[in-house]
Amino acid sequence: MSLNPAQEALLNEAKKALVEGKSAYEILDVSTQADAKEIKSAYKRLARSFHPDIVSQKGINKDSDDAEIKAAAETIESGFKMVTQAYEALDESKEHPH
Repeated sequence: MSLNPAQEALLNEAKKALVEGKSAYEILDVSTQADAKEIKSAYKRLARSFHPDIVSQKGINKDSDDAEIKAAAETIESGFKMVTQAYEALDESKEHPH
């Protein structure tokens, strides 16, 4: 079994978040001038897309016997963690600017 087009698109979106060297702004796909509301909105959109429960409902599960599906689930979970870390970093910097 291989990924369907919707699953492939989700995997590709997660891979974009995992590119090394990206700033937190780039990971969340917001401007460096984004306010807290824009940052939170971007985070919620991405976190909802990458959330393990939502991903599992789309047929991408780490417990799958299919190696491609399992690898996709792990990549998307890493994307979820990266998006969360980016949001936390920006949320903290917006609350306590230097």
